[in-house]
Amino acid sequence: MQPNPDAQDLRPDSAPLAAARMLRRTASLPRIAAVPLLASIGLQLGALAALGVSRLAFANQLGMRMDVAEILAAVTGALVAGVAGWVTASLSKRVGFWELAIGAAVTIGAGYALLASGLQAGAEVFSLMPEGGLWFAPLVHGLAGLLAASLAATAGYMVGAGRSLDFSFGYELFVARSHLRLSRKLLWGLSLLTLGIVPGVVALYLLLRRQRRSPTLIMTVLSIGGVAVGVMALCVVLSVMSGFELDLKQKILGTNAHAVVLKYGSFDEWEKAAQTTRETPGVVGVTPFVLNEVMVTTDTSLAGALIKGIDPKTVGQVTELPREIQEGKLEYLDQPEEIPMPGAGRGSLGGIGGKGDLDELQAELDKLAKAGATAGDAPKEKNQLPGIVIGREMARQLKVFVGDPITVVSPIAGELGPMGPQPKSMQFRLAGVFYTGMYEYDSKFVYISLDRAQSFFKLGKGVTGLELKVNDIDDARRISRQVLGKLEGYPFRVKDWGEMNRNLFSALKLEKIVMAVILAFIVLVACFNILSTLVMLVLEKGKEISILKSMGARDASVMKVFVAEGLAIGGIGTVLGLALGLLLCGAISVFPIPLDPEVYYIPRLPVRLDAVQFALVGVAALVLAYLATIFPALYASRLSPVEGLRND
Repeated sequence: MQPNPDAQDLRPDSAPLAAARMLRRTASLPRIAAVPLLASIGLQLGALAALGVSRLAFANQLGMRMDVAEILAAVTGALVAGVAGWVTASLSKRVGFWELAIGAAVTIGAGYALLASGLQAGAEVFSLMPEGGLWFAPLVHGLAGLLAASLAATAGYMVGAGRSLDFSFGYELFVARSHLRLSRKLLWGLSLLTLGIVPGVVALYLLLRRQRRSPTLIMTVLSIGGVAVGVMALCVVLSVMSGFELDLKQKILGTNAHAVVLKYGSFDEWEKAAQTTRETPGVVGVTPFVLNEVMVTTDTSLAGALIKGIDPKTVGQVTELPREIQEGKLEYLDQPEEIPMPGAGRGSLGGIGGKGDLDELQAELDKLAKAGATAGDAPKEKNQLPGIVIGREMARQLKVFVGDPITVVSPIAGELGPMGPQPKSMQFRLAGVFYTGMYEYDSKFVYISLDRAQSFFKLGKGVTGLELKVNDIDDARRISRQVLGKLEGYPFRVKDWGEMNRNLFSALKLEKIVMAVILAFIVLVACFNILSTLVMLVLEKGKEISILKSMGARDASVMKVFVAEGLAIGGIGTVLGLALGLLLCGAISVFPIPLDPEVYYIPRLPVRLDAVQFALVGVAALVLAYLATIFPALYASRLSPVEGLRND
């Protein structure tokens, strides 16, 4: 009969056992190997360098679109970081978390040192971050590299990196399914959640009420539901944010050009530059413009404005201005004599600012028609003033209608008089009112003909620049650089729509990222449910784990079992969440949520379904689910067979 080991511990001669316990405690402290550590540091620094180098290569050398180049650069950096994790696991014969963590810390420090040096390389490497988040970029990139390296390291440890590789998962998947009790009936019941949260839960309960409900089964269903709800919320919010971004982009690019060509100094030879620009591949429209700040006034009101001289014949090739005219005509700028003059009785009608209401004006005209008077009976008065087009909000502010006179005052175009600089003023007649849906444009922009602007600002034949439209707005930066190359660079310069509206779109991008990060915490909390479920399984299945290991199962094989269980929970929840998010976004599109256009300048809640965005949400949920499996899987793989059998 063997002596009781617990009784042996009480003997005076049990010092060797105490020493053994101390050695075990010492062995449990972090072990950091020199060669894996150096490999981790070098490869994670290489991942950071690969991010910037590949971005420049994809964008500049291969001529790819900027968004595609940035995605490919991020994938390249993640792959190099994954190689760092795999190599670290292969050299250390374990996961090597401490080596990877130290490598990430060194990488973050190197990134901040690069930014502090002020070198252009720092801006190129971290250009994926939105405006205003540059100083957070090294931390974000370092943590992202650590995440990619950790995923690769744990995967490498499972398949036996550094030893004989074993990619088989068949037996482990069978054991995982038996542990989670994932029957077909349960999977069909979970699919009923796509009918809606409340109807799906009721149907699921009715379907499974007679099935044996173990604590593991209940925890599994709750974990799947938590992941599904988190993924659904993330998909819906990101789709709505993308809808707002798309609507704003359409309004901005409908009023503004995709890119502009400017010149240092006077721009008198613009016809030749316009022809060269028009011949550039990807350019579909070119028009000249003159831009300055002025003040517009009427008898009762005044407002500051940006006045823009345009060519009415070609402006429609670049912007949506001709299609945004609500009252009057854009052609009146070239034919000001055709602008309708105010009616004789119009000034006496009541309405906004004493100008009268359009319905009352129409009623008066109908009365004249019934009395036998026609438009041809009254002599037409020819307009002698040049035309001007303003936005709807400015028309409300100035209280004017089509045909009313408007005075434009410019302190820049004035002359020097006896009392000093005298502002120059010119009277125009309102030829049209446009509506873009953007308050800033509808209240600030006014348009006149190009020749009238050149004369008013004494530019001769010169212009401020050329506006151009490209066939792909996401490729505007590359095409504009090609235009600059054809114009032989200095003194010309180009600016694309992203550069002209950098602050606005950077703020939208940053807001979208922050919203995604905040809502990702819902998925993160659901992944903690996965972790707790797996920990319960490890404690419940300790005897089975010990039997498997005593029969020759490797640590990696045990780890595969619990990783497969966690990925099964996360995968089913992710698929359900994506389906629910797609259905909810479709419901919002079919049955839109109305908004007040006077407040939000948009009639309904916009939704944009983006397949890439949904795919990224699904990948992120699966990555979080995988991370949640690492701790219980490692714990189960390190469980001693003797300890598991002794407890039972």
